[in-house]
Amino acid sequence: MSFSFKANFDWQNMHETVPAVRSARCYTPRNLNADGTHDPANGWRPGFDALHQIVRDAETDNMRVRALGGLWSLSPIAVLQDYVIDTTNLTESVLRLPNGAVQSQPGAGRTFVFAQAGARVVDFHERLMAAGLELPTCGASNGQTLAGAISTGTHGAAIDVGAMPDYVVGMHLIGAGGRHVWLERSTRPVASDAFVQMLGAELVRNDDALFDAALVSFGSFGVIHAYMLEVSTAFMLEQYVKRIDFSTAMEAVAGGALRFDLLGLPPGNERPYHFEFVLDPYHLADGAGGAFARVMYRRPYVPQPPVAGSVTPTPSAGVLGVIGGLLDDLPAGIDRLALEAAIPKFLALEVPLVNGAVSTPAHIFGDTSLRTGGISMELGFELDDVPRAAQILANAAQRNLYAGVLAFRFVRASTATLAFTRGPRNIAAGTTEPRTICTVETDALTSNGTDAAMNAFWQDLDAANVPYTLHWGQKLRQDPAWVRKAYGPALDAWVAARRRFLPTAQARRLFSSDFLDALGMSS
Repeated sequence: MSFSFKANFDWQNMHETVPAVRSARCYTPRNLNADGTHDPANGWRPGFDALHQIVRDAETDNMRVRALGGLWSLSPIAVLQDYVIDTTNLTESVLRLPNGAVQSQPGAGRTFVFAQAGARVVDFHERLMAAGLELPTCGASNGQTLAGAISTGTHGAAIDVGAMPDYVVGMHLIGAGGRHVWLERSTRPVASDAFVQMLGAELVRNDDALFDAALVSFGSFGVIHAYMLEVSTAFMLEQYVKRIDFSTAMEAVAGGALRFDLLGLPPGNERPYHFEFVLDPYHLADGAGGAFARVMYRRPYVPQPPVAGSVTPTPSAGVLGVIGGLLDDLPAGIDRLALEAAIPKFLALEVPLVNGAVSTPAHIFGDTSLRTGGISMELGFELDDVPRAAQILANAAQRNLYAGVLAFRFVRASTATLAFTRGPRNIAAGTTEPRTICTVETDALTSNGTDAAMNAFWQDLDAANVPYTLHWGQKLRQDPAWVRKAYGPALDAWVAARRRFLPTAQARRLFSSDFLDALGMSS
């Protein structure tokens, strides 16, 4: 079998926001045959067989099991003391599916690819680009594996696309008792019977609620081997970054609508592909230029020279790092002045002004640099709550000496049951209305003020009755009462789907964790 393991393995997440963990075993599966050779025609098979055996071993040993992936999450979502799996060698993909792999009618005019779950997003994106294809959207920092990014609900700011789970059309999932399934929606069948038989999987295509729940399930439905993704043909993005006032940014999103014409960009009121603005919470007055609008428009593809796997890390984190390292030791009053001076410098380096530069999405979103010493949380809001939420967050940031910025991104509501980008209103109503919602990322340096501000964000939003969700892979409110309040009927639907797929207590325990236990989600 093509895997090995290390006993009593010590590890920590890449951003060092979670204490180090010791797991009883860390398995490393590989796409290699027993003799050490690699078969390019069937390269995924040894890795799948290894994953399948690892899950069986864990079940036999009465141990829980889950994948670690790229260790990119800032929350303890991957933490497990039992058996963990380093999936980062499982990177096989088929970018040109053979004839007969997809059903003829659903596939007409659409492009599908098959990819193992351990591929890093940034590397897979470049592989697609070399084949004339693109991911429809992705995060801004892409060191995660495909499964890690999808299973935590990672998104970009493509306003008409959604999050990464929303272009998944099928998944190969290893459950308990040796069962492995090809999971699809009944309302959107894509894979052919021949494709499923080639995998040797059981076809499960009669339960859309199960599919939607498994999309964002952080390893708790089973170990994901691979996905089928609907991707785009290659395209370019024409990018503009313009400094504006906070009031202009708020006017552009007021009333639950997006007003691109107010930004004064050359494309005018053309609907962009990507829309976000980054806010300096210490410079909100008119004339202070306290926001940077970052807007991108889809353009025809032009062949590009090869690009390295990641961009050069920007020095922006260092600007805040130098100032922030002093904050907790400075006399009262001076630290506010330091932040007021540091944040604009951070933004000038992090979001440099751009006027119509054209590049590929893979290049623009290719950053995999680490920012140890930082912390990030991301909240999901209804579009018409954005002006009120922005003021609440900015006030809490100022009051508590928050050492960071607030990045507002706009994205189509997800259909995944527990995607934080599904939208509070959809969650409350049990619907999947395809409208635009807003996410706010709190990219900051860890300090006493930042910690206090992030807690105040939650408390102040609660006090103002502004509903919000939180990204599962970033700083998370680990409070079962809040999870129940935020996700309500969606949480019930997710738990019910998990119980259908893992019908026994032993099966559910196999893919549970302390994190799930603490949130009341593992039963």
